[in-house]
Amino acid sequence: MSHWEVNGTSDDWYTPRYIFEALGCDFDLDVASPPHATHVPCATRISLNSLDEEWCGFVWMNPPFGARNGLVPWLEKFCRHGNGIALFPDRTSAPWFQQYAERFDCILFLSPKVKFERPDGSVGNSPSNGTALAAIGLEGSNALIEAAGLGVLFFPRRTQEGRDT
Repeated sequence: MSHWEVNGTSDDWYTPRYIFEALGCDFDLDVASPPHATHVPCATRISLNSLDEEWCGFVWMNPPFGARNGLVPWLEKFCRHGNGIALFPDRTSAPWFQQYAERFDCILFLSPKVKFERPDGSVGNSPSNGTALAAIGLEGSNALIEAAGLGVLFFPRRTQEGRDT
């Protein structure tokens, strides 16, 4: 039994291939990868302790959704890294979403809801929340523009000092 499985269930949910086909890009690093290959087109994967490791290049981030504020350290590191695409639930009223949304160059709210894949390849049911992709950097922004047919694309208004308003 892998360390992801508890009592025959799994918290692992993988991004379906069609999302990567729509993005049309390759990543240098998958920062939250399971120990085996998934659909993520990338050169290198980090499976454990990613928040403690150095990230390099153009990254893909589908972090564990976990507890209420479990995404915060992942989003903080992603924003500091400044080059990639992140996938996360589109909980637009959550404080963490409000805090990080303005730091992204663009956000693609996926529609319909993404049905994620289980480790065995089967497809899950429609989740309760929608999913968003956010980009920081030119390569990620161009990929989200290319994939705009997957949902609604937004360019956050910049309110931070030193950024466009």
